[in-house]
Amino acid sequence: MKRPTNLSEEAAYQWIADQLAKGTAPETIEGNLIHQGSDAESARLLVTRVVDEMPGTLQARYTWQLYSSLGVFALALLLALGISFLSLLGAPISFKGVLRTWVAALLWMMANGYWIVVSFWKLQLAQRLEKVRAARLRDNGGPLPILPADSSSAPAAARRPTLPQQMTRKSPSPAAVPRPIPRDNRSRQVRSAIDKREDQGLRWVGLCIGGSAALLLALSCCVVVPVLVVVSRSQRDEEDSSSVSSAKEEVDPNAPDPHEGPPPRGWTVLFRSDDASVWNTDSPGDKFALPVRRAHSKISYLRLKRLDTDDSQILPISHKQLGRTTFPAEGGGYSWNGTATLGWGGRHLGIAQAPRHKFPAPHGLIIVANEGWDVWIGSGFGHKCFVDDTQYYCWKGQEIGRTVFEIAVTTEPLTENEKRFLVK
Repeated sequence: MKRPTNLSEEAAYQWIADQLAKGTAPETIEGNLIHQGSDAESARLLVTRVVDEMPGTLQARYTWQLYSSLGVFALALLLALGISFLSLLGAPISFKGVLRTWVAALLWMMANGYWIVVSFWKLQLAQRLEKVRAARLRDNGGPLPILPADSSSAPAAARRPTLPQQMTRKSPSPAAVPRPIPRDNRSRQVRSAIDKREDQGLRWVGLCIGGSAALLLALSCCVVVPVLVVVSRSQRDEEDSSSVSSAKEEVDPNAPDPHEGPPPRGWTVLFRSDDASVWNTDSPGDKFALPVRRAHSKISYLRLKRLDTDDSQILPISHKQLGRTTFPAEGGGYSWNGTATLGWGGRHLGIAQAPRHKFPAPHGLIIVANEGWDVWIGSGFGHKCFVDDTQYYCWKGQEIGRTVFEIAVTTEPLTENEKRFLVK
């Protein structure tokens, strides 16, 4: 315990209040004052005055603070619970809004929780000091005397004795009747010293809370805000991508011309080449190809033809399927792969046929279509399974040499001769 030296009377009161707030016993404080040169009666007078005034001062200061902090704590909690309840009921409150409300409420509750703890501890200290005061009144026969009530007519020097004059005052008889100290100027001076001591403590608390708030703000700016920005940007990108994808779905680049004329007669050739890379492009010459959007919207059949043997396969199809992939049914059948995607060394374009070959497929199959690691064989362009080196060609599941294929579509019903080449 730090020992005071050459303290003024008010500073001595403040120092005693500080020691009492730390839990130092009044007798220990009196002993310290005696060690500093005060006589026993003066030391007892100083400590008694502080003990007499400190409980009431602390209760007056911290009772309202305790109840106000509890009220604000409850208000913040009710606000967060109310926002959450409204969100559950279907109110237009986003999850981010609920989360922000809870974060703000928790921070506010933490700050008020600190003040609740401080106020409760101070009120407990006031109760302990009230017990000490009662014990001193009981054991010592009442507090030390002060100036009589008619001292207002005395000179100022006599009414407000200095600390040395106070130290020489005689103590009352132990048999004196206990009575509280009247509220005079000296009592106000003691309460003022206690208030200054408490104000100084509150300033330190304010600095700690302010520093914590500044640290939290810096942490938010350095960590929380960038994270929120990244999350917000990712969500915005997802929304943009979804809007773009929806826009793509709405405006299909392979969609037929809305101003198309009447359906053409016969077969419309869309592709004639041994190079699948020109499929669905505008390519005149030997590697002939037309965009699939040039096909009429009313097409109903697609014909895949080998120009080296004139063998054909005809498949029912719609315009939307021309540039997409469908897969044969599990029980058997055929489907069209119109993507011409490049993978494992070759492009995939043609008619796929069941069954599905699950991984690992037999070595050397010519793959026309795949879904993940599962594959289908068929007729057209593909890659060789587990070889994956270059473009391969196949017909009805069997590998053939480099071949020119023709792909054509029609809106007319099939003739009896064409029905012989129909696959389903």
